[in-house]
Amino acid sequence: MESSKGIELHLHYILQKEGVHQMDAKVHNECEKQFLLALDALKAYTGDFHVKVKVPSEGGG
Repeated sequence: MESSKGIELHLHYILQKEGVHQMDAKVHNECEKQFLLALDALKAYTGDFHVKVKVPSEGGG
């Protein structure tokens, strides 16, 4: 049986406008979609792995 290691990643977004601390839900979802597509592309080089996505707490915590 294979041993598996887990890592936990937290995405933090840096917004370009000074004083802006929110992002549109559509933009947020597109960012996460692109990140997950990039992870899928890595599988060609690393082998298959499982990605588990958790819903962020309110405030992005």
